[in-house]
Amino acid sequence: MSLSSEEIKNIYYKLSTLFESLCLLHQKMLDLVIQEKAQLIEGTAEELEKNLKEKLQLIEKIEEVNKQRQQLLEGELHLTSLTQALEYFSFYEQEQNIFYLSEFSHLLVEIISNIQEENKRNKLLIQNALFSLEEIKGSSLGIKNHTLYTSKGKKITSKIYPEY
Repeated sequence: MSLSSEEIKNIYYKLSTLFESLCLLHQKMLDLVIQEKAQLIEGTAEELEKNLKEKLQLIEKIEEVNKQRQQLLEGELHLTSLTQALEYFSFYEQEQNIFYLSEFSHLLVEIISNIQEENKRNKLLIQNALFSLEEIKGSSLGIKNHTLYTSKGKKITSKIYPEY
């Protein structure tokens, strides 16, 4: 199926607009994930719950925009991936000297990478908090942790229970 230059232009701008929306939504997600870190440190459960609800609503919006993007790619262009779309429009971007789609695509990848890094930090923070709670619980019950390391550096932790 051959598209006219006007049809290509319209699809390009629709797709660029969808990617701009995805960038904005993901930036909001990054902001929420960063707020979550502060809320974890402060221990504000109510704020964490509110943040979670906002994140879930944002995920729904992201899924809706992704669905629109997929429908545009598959329906109009018969493409199945972003890589194919970027290849398809690379000539158009060079020819028109506009790079909205490729720039929004790169920005989106960067934002998602930042979200993943922040999520890893938050997960580590939660794991450390849980470990500390276990330590406190164990010490209040008289349980001591005994840590050994194997010759390969693997950590082995065992619990020593008090004798009653």
